[in-house]
Amino acid sequence: DNALGHAKSVVGTIKEEVKERIITMLDDGKSIDDISDAIGEFFDRQSQWRALRIARTEVISGYAEGSLEGYRQSGVVKQKRWLTAGDDRVDPECSENEADGAINLEANFSSGHGAPPVHPNCRCAIAPDVN
Repeated sequence: DNALGHAKSVVGTIKEEVKERIITMLDDGKSIDDISDAIGEFFDRQSQWRALRIARTEVISGYAEGSLEGYRQSGVVKQKRWLTAGDDRVDPECSENEADGAINLEANFSSGHGAPPVHPNCRCAIAPDVN
């Protein structure tokens, strides 16, 4: 389900990027062949990067969900914390989740998510809080 949601988002983004390329090239007087070549190059360059982004996002999602299930089964962990990478690339939504501190294991963070990822390429993690 998570992968499908991200796939729909990726499709919308690709559609907009291709549309912008076509408009720009038409404005520049380029031919259909030129436009076709440019679109082909775009997909060649993007495919590996996009595959890596999807794989990274899905692994983080699976790890977080597995961690939450482990916390539930432990009977010890009652709260969880959102952890960011702590650098200048952290998404504001992720920072807000981290600022929530420890919350109930079944609650959602400020973003509305129960665990990472909030967005593709999210570098966050979930951690148990046993205080």
